[in-house]
Amino acid sequence: MFNRAKQKNNLKEQIMNGYTKVILFSCVIGVLIIAFLISLFNTYKSLIEAEENCTSIQKVILQHYEWRSNLENSLQSNTEFTGSLDPNNCSFGQWVSKKSNEVSDNPVLAGFVSEVNVPHQAIHTMAREILSSQGMSATVKYQKFLSDITPMTYEVIEKMGNLENYYMS
Repeated sequence: MFNRAKQKNNLKEQIMNGYTKVILFSCVIGVLIIAFLISLFNTYKSLIEAEENCTSIQKVILQHYEWRSNLENSLQSNTEFTGSLDPNNCSFGQWVSKKSNEVSDNPVLAGFVSEVNVPHQAIHTMAREILSSQGMSATVKYQKFLSDITPMTYEVIEKMGNLENYYMS
């Protein structure tokens, strides 16, 4: 009788050990699945942020094409320019302001922004000077736009494209 009781206890221990191993194995699998899902979520979040940044840069690039076109139309038709002459108020300036924390925390991104800022500031300054110059004819103003501002706007747009490529990589 004692052997039978011992066998029952031994069988109970084996069953309990088996359940314990299954539960521990399930817990380990659960932790691994949770870690995988967190990693997947973080990767997805990074991709979404990169896509949003690319989209916002594309909008800024488009708005700078529009800005240049509006300036050109204003100079050709001798009408008032309605775009921003303040480089901090235009779409790129607003984008930089909105991203200031990200830019200051990321030296690579700060480098790209700095590369854009130099010619970007210059095109706004030149546009302001051309539009406010009283002694220049409309033809001379337009020629200055073509010779000075247009090439620099291409440079600004190209460097903004580098920003877009940064977010895509």
